[in-house]
Amino acid sequence: MTHKLELSTNSQKTIIQALKLKKIDDVLSKSFKDSEIETSIDRKKALKYSTRFRGSVRLVRAKFYTKEERKNREKRVSALELP
Repeated sequence: MTHKLELSTNSQKTIIQALKLKKIDDVLSKSFKDSEIETSIDRKKALKYSTRFRGSVRLVRAKFYTKEERKNREKRVSALELP
């Protein structure tokens, strides 16, 4: 999926100055793809390498959602009726 950027006049001026562009059309006329981080790690890998990782406790203990689990949860939660 690609998106066209739409910016206010002030934002355009800021970008032109920061990036030292001659025309903002150099940036606005291009199509930009959605960037998505590849997350193919599973719980077994997370637990295997957990002794080397000094970051999030949730990752070290393999307490995270896989991509498929996340999508399923989003569908389930968005289908709930609120009072």
